[in-house]
Amino acid sequence: MSERLYVEQLKDGRYQFRYRYKDLSGKYRRVSCIKPTNSRRSYNEALYELQMRAADASYSRFRLSSALNLYLEEKSRSLRPQTLKRNEYGVRIINEKLNDCWLDELTVLRIKNAISSCSKENKTYNERLARYKAFLNWCYQNEILQTNLADKLVPLPDNQKERIADKYLEPEELQALLDAMKVPLWYYLTYFMALSGLRIGEAIALTLDDIGEYISVNKTYSLVTYQVGPTKTGVSREVYIQPELRDLLDTYLIFRAGFIKNRRCRLLFPDKSGTHMSYFAYNKYLKENSMKVLGREISTHALRHTSASLFIADGVPLETISRRLGHSDSRITKEIYLHLTDKLKEADNKHMEAARILP
Repeated sequence: MSERLYVEQLKDGRYQFRYRYKDLSGKYRRVSCIKPTNSRRSYNEALYELQMRAADASYSRFRLSSALNLYLEEKSRSLRPQTLKRNEYGVRIINEKLNDCWLDELTVLRIKNAISSCSKENKTYNERLARYKAFLNWCYQNEILQTNLADKLVPLPDNQKERIADKYLEPEELQALLDAMKVPLWYYLTYFMALSGLRIGEAIALTLDDIGEYISVNKTYSLVTYQVGPTKTGVSREVYIQPELRDLLDTYLIFRAGFIKNRRCRLLFPDKSGTHMSYFAYNKYLKENSMKVLGREISTHALRHTSASLFIADGVPLETISRRLGHSDSRITKEIYLHLTDKLKEADNKHMEAARILP
């Protein structure tokens, strides 16, 4: 903090001590007090008093927008750009609902009402709450918020949690979905993702140079910043192209040549102009078709889980699947594995019930 104490004698003989300081938002501010003399004792008393007042002012009188700017500045050193942008949007929309008030005016009820006003579903409420709690925790840890309000904010019951069976497609469901997809580019992309297990950002970022005996997964396309950067885990991996996937790629590359004609483009899945395809248009098309065919919306990530389920059903070891998918946490894969195992047990039991050893 840049600070300085000024002394000025008033007409009545007393002295005004003015303290100039720079608050955490970078703005210069002043506080003052009056003492009867300009003695060393008065000077020290004034300095201590005004420093305490300045500290209190910085501590409590801090607007949400200023706090958010500091939060983003610090987090930019540790978070990926797309994560930072999501956090910024999530916090900013709540701050706007709170009318960019002072930090010391925040209450649990005001925060809950602000999040509720822009969240129709409990799931959305909880997602926004999680981002805002991270912001509040940061403010408290950096001593610009006096009370740790984050500890008093609890998520709402989420009654829309997906069943594990809804997180992937059965083979017949995948076939039905593919049969309904009339846009060739998105048909091939859907099929490719189900066979490869790549994340949507990884698939969009692929170039022809990444395709050989293996698929070299070394980058991802951010759906937030629209830029190509490192993979989600920061680690590259190679995905083996099994015969079924190789056949698909061979057929697709013939289509691709005619799709982009003579455009100079190295992207594996480009749009017609030779640039990165629109994730949002594809995602909308995927959800509309899955709702029409399957009666439920399927996300791009469900295709990744579908790939895991297909390999699990075919007896591929769980560790092999996790390495192929580039999982830092294979929790969902394990849940799918347990779910499929239970289904197989049920099928086995039905066969055993119908079996007759002796006439």
